[in-house]
Amino acid sequence: MKKYFVFLLPLVSGVLLIISSPSESFSQAIWIALIPFLFFINSNSISARSLIFGSVFLGMLFGLKILFPFFSLNAWWWIEQYSIFLDFRSYFIYGGIILLSFYAFSSFFVVFALIYRKLQKSMCYNVLIFPVVWIILERGRELISARFSWGHLGYAWHDNISLLQIASIGGVYGLSFLVVLVNILLFHGVKEIIQYKHDRKGSILKNALPFCIVVIIMSASFLFGCIVVSDQQPNYDLPVAVIHSVLRTEESVGVSALLFYKGQIRDAAQKGARLIILPENAIPFFVINENTKRPHGYDNLRLDIKKLYDSFLATLSEFPDVSVLIGLHTYKDGGKYNSVVVFDGGDITAIYNKIFLIPFTEDPRGILENSHVDPLARGNKDQNMLFVQNVTITPLICSEISLTNIRVAEIRPVIANVSNDSIFSSPSGGIQHHVMAKIQAVKNRAYVLRSVKGGISSIIDPFGRVLRMARDNETSILFMNI
Repeated sequence: MKKYFVFLLPLVSGVLLIISSPSESFSQAIWIALIPFLFFINSNSISARSLIFGSVFLGMLFGLKILFPFFSLNAWWWIEQYSIFLDFRSYFIYGGIILLSFYAFSSFFVVFALIYRKLQKSMCYNVLIFPVVWIILERGRELISARFSWGHLGYAWHDNISLLQIASIGGVYGLSFLVVLVNILLFHGVKEIIQYKHDRKGSILKNALPFCIVVIIMSASFLFGCIVVSDQQPNYDLPVAVIHSVLRTEESVGVSALLFYKGQIRDAAQKGARLIILPENAIPFFVINENTKRPHGYDNLRLDIKKLYDSFLATLSEFPDVSVLIGLHTYKDGGKYNSVVVFDGGDITAIYNKIFLIPFTEDPRGILENSHVDPLARGNKDQNMLFVQNVTITPLICSEISLTNIRVAEIRPVIANVSNDSIFSSPSGGIQHHVMAKIQAVKNRAYVLRSVKGGISSIIDPFGRVLRMARDNETSILFMNI
């Protein structure tokens, strides 16, 4: 029994981290989540070997929680029908999640624990050094995990609008820094109290100092947020409409999907929207040739592509002053892209191609290269932002909303994110992306317009306030004058 006691403190920290994650919405727990783990690291009775085992255990717990949506992955159209991967996909997915939990999370906690034990000194030293160490490790984990930023501690307190404004300074890393700083201060405060009760050394003032510092830091952060947050959003005088769809990609291949989106566009335009946003790969059978601006198969008389595409353009042409951003696939120079296509009236005026592709699915290089049906090409990193309806739009497709270093305009910035969260049966994947969108809004002081299949579509203001929102079980149009 005693040998398993070593896992108790990492277990408590793991539970606190799990319940403070965005999908569980008990964000207050994040302020104390690392304290048991810090006691575990600080214990002289814990050997280096046990320290590693306990850190691996904590990382696996937290990693499996963060990666849980991938257990519910239901999109397999990109794998060949007779591929061995498709036959044994459950085993590959479960094994992959366990390996990634160890690779990206367990190793993270092991490295932090070893560094902390080796370098820890006084309270002042610890609170200055180790929050920086933590965010460096978060950034490192992101870089070695294909820009995968799920699991950063800063995402936990997305619901506190005042404190969220720290993200305007350091993004999600600024939020994580504050979380770790407070945890270390509280750890030292509790440690001083325990030591005082044991040997009666020190003073009440010294014991209370870490808690006083926490109160000052949190009060200052809250006051900063209250000052920054404006009662009025920046006004661009632009009526927008965000289309939220419950159609999955495999349900969008028929004519009924085209009729649905045409109806939504017409409805939104008739109600005054000048910018309309549709989700990722909204109409899969329109694969646009970027040179001719026509879909693949347009000139094939045996197909109905020409008739369907012309009817789509006819609907757009009814509203010449309306811009429509729609997620479609495009191709040029032998490569196929996941794209955002801008239509003004019936004309294509701009195209953005996704730059950061999801490993294995969109970018199959490696073990799945021979099993992939239709791999995608990577867009040019030097693509311009989109200038639409007198605002400058940074287009982000699907997982690009999680990137921590996106570029936005300095004047009248808008982020348009088209996505497909219906690939997860679990709602937690959509919640995670929604939280990331709020952080992006604050960090870049930009409106975020998210059109999503499944998941959560939303309109978010530059202070992270959700102005309009639709969840995965309801088809709707979100209207807002931004």
